[in-house]
Amino acid sequence: MQRKRGFTLIELLVVISIIALLIGLLLPAIGKARDSAKVTISLSNLRNFGAAHATYASEWNGRQWTTCPDDLTVIHSPVWASAYGQPVPPVPLGFDKNGLHFQTTSGWAIIPMWWPGNCSLGSFRAFHTKPFNQYINKKVYDPIFWCPKDYTINDKIYQWQDDPGEWVNGASFYFSSYCTSVAAQVSPDVYRSDAQGSQRADQLPAGHRSPNLSSATYPDLKTHMLEHYWLQNNPSESIPGTAGVPWFFNMGPDSTPATLFFDGHTRMMSVREAVASSRRVVSQGGARLDASDPGCFGSGGYFQSYGYAGANTRGEINSYHVFTRDGIKGRDTIGSG
Repeated sequence: MQRKRGFTLIELLVVISIIALLIGLLLPAIGKARDSAKVTISLSNLRNFGAAHATYASEWNGRQWTTCPDDLTVIHSPVWASAYGQPVPPVPLGFDKNGLHFQTTSGWAIIPMWWPGNCSLGSFRAFHTKPFNQYINKKVYDPIFWCPKDYTINDKIYQWQDDPGEWVNGASFYFSSYCTSVAAQVSPDVYRSDAQGSQRADQLPAGHRSPNLSSATYPDLKTHMLEHYWLQNNPSESIPGTAGVPWFFNMGPDSTPATLFFDGHTRMMSVREAVASSRRVVSQGGARLDASDPGCFGSGGYFQSYGYAGANTRGEINSYHVFTRDGIKGRDTIGSG
């Protein structure tokens, strides 16, 4: 009888080498496809937010979404603005699965930027409370409010996302991965371009008056919402020495957050584009597109003191979207072309 011949050791090693080579070629392509899919989901989330903003405006006589009373400065300042102790209309979080209702009067849920408290907080990052989420999926912890590439999310958030309630009794509040534009949610006088420059909204009688959604002068050039974190091309998952704090969207020129504009279109817009646009306007005799900090961060812009090397190119500090010159009437780019 003729004995069957098996693979020799050399042949087996050759086959294994070929398989390893194919895997090495395929894995990067699979990774890129997966990354691209997550970016596509993020852009889709922003388009849904744009539709929700439009629906909100149509039901409230064109008013832009906000949880901040227009007369906050006149009625409640300076006591409320400094101590957050005066009664204001509470922001509902919603009903839990047992029918209990929850709400908050904390400054971070009401003021677009929490002056003079912790300036990294504010309703520009807490837009997923009930006044807005009722136009999406009616849950604070709906997955749509978190970018697919945001790896900083606590495991408990995923558990809360499965809860049937609008809010989860006993849950901590986590800010969304996306954020609205602070500058666009306050009076354009707060970030005006005249000689007086930027001011804090709580130092102007009508500083907290939210402009209408349709008052954007450059709706195709003014950012409305974007990914708050640096998720594309980031140097690491978190800022070194901060115990896991993620990089913010404007901390490096290579950051390219998925972005929603006031005319409803979405695309990827890089910090490099914002800086280049501002430079071009200045070279033509105009003012920078991003305004100066009105008193929260000193010379550091919006957390630019933590910026990655190269963020402040030529000594520039770009805080576009957060501190846009002239607020909703300004622009954050002159175009990607």
